Amino acid sequence: MREFVEQDDTIGKGKKFGQFRDVLNDINSHPNQKYWILKSIILNNLYGVDIMHEAVEIAKLRLFLKLAATADVDYNKENLGLEPLPDIDFNIRSGNTLVGFASEADLKRTIAEKDALFAGQVFSKIQENTEKVNMAYGNFKNYQLIEDKGNINFKKAKDELSKRLDALNESLNQYQAYLYGVNADKKPEVYKKWKSSHRPFHWYAEFYEIIHGNGGFDVIIGNPPYVEYSKVKKHYTIKRYKTEKCGNLYAFVMERAVKLASLRGFFGIIIPVSLGTSSRMEP
Repeated sequence: MREFVEQDDTIGKGKKFGQFRDVLNDINSHPNQKYWILKSIILNNLYGVDIMHEAVEIAKLRLFLKLAATADVDYNKENLGLEPLPDIDFNIRSGNTLVGFASEADLKRTIAEKDALFAGQVFSKIQENTEKVNMAYGNFKNYQLIEDKGNINFKKAKDELSKRLDALNESLNQYQAYLYGVNADKKPEVYKKWKSSHRPFHWYAEFYEIIHGNGGFDVIIGNPPYVEYSKVKKHYTIKRYKTEKCGNLYAFVMERAVKLASLRGFFGIIIPVSLGTSSRMEP
């Protein structure tokens, strides 16, 4: 950091590394620098998805415990001198990572199939709504880093984000259901049952800033289920996976990870030895 600061002073009057200096000044304005750094990393750099609600809550708890371990209690200060924990409800999410739109290309393809005559208009409207969700998400994170999350502005920002994201996901769910032969308008009960069993998660919408803005995740890590596809087909099925013939969920997770990673990204996943010893894993 010292090297950055020194160069900042000598090149372009602080312009070259101005953003870095702003970050340093922000960190120095907080009483517990380690806590603030970890909080910023959790809000801005960590994202996760699991089909089990319990796993999502445990992940959040572990992050909170990590933050709490860095806290310095001061009984002479308000709230014991502790800054509020971050709200990471939109960082760590529950859903089926294998069902849903992972990219813009996936979404465009499905829209073109379902609404061929109006595909351009439909996609433009969805993209506009996605941009609004992304802006609402940015406001939601900024209020946590700038103000107390109990502030009325934070509550309004979270409510707005929730409403916009729910509406966007509902429109995407209907296009995803189309791939399964389910018409939400004509058969609402069938559509409701499909949503409940498949639990679609749209990476493109939920993490738009990463998928669209960054071209994907820089690092993906995971421990996928080693479960035969035949055992989950009664609950949900997958569509348009090149690895479907592999017949195991971990292969599907690997394929999705490749699609979600940026061109410069990496992913590390714990996998069984069958990947390299079974001929059916060739795809």
